[in-house]
Amino acid sequence: MFEFLIEADGRRIWCGWLGSTSIESLQVYLLGHALSFALVKQGFEPLHATAVVIEGKAIAFLGDSGFGKSTLAAAFLDAGHTLLTDDLLLSRATPAGYDAFPGPRGLSYFPKSRDVSFTARRRRFR
Repeated sequence: MFEFLIEADGRRIWCGWLGSTSIESLQVYLLGHALSFALVKQGFEPLHATAVVIEGKAIAFLGDSGFGKSTLAAAFLDAGHTLLTDDLLLSRATPAGYDAFPGPRGLSYFPKSRDVSFTARRRRFR
């Protein structure tokens, strides 16, 4: 359906569209596969995770879609903790351990989870 060419350093991705597939398919393959490979080439480890900040440390929840990562994070936000990222956690190894990087804003709930009443709101990470 597509061809992706990723530079050796992972900083550029070229895409060739090989058929009559939808833009949604392109987004899935570009964001799910090609971008992940490019990030790895840059020294990042992309994880399907939601992370909160507790006492200056990132705590990540990993699991398949629908397993409650975002809902669990909302409970931590309700308790006063900070959201670092939802669905995509980028980490990088350093001599001191791992650094975790902020990701897209907001929590992605399934409709059933949205009915749970959380007073949490996104707090700024420093």
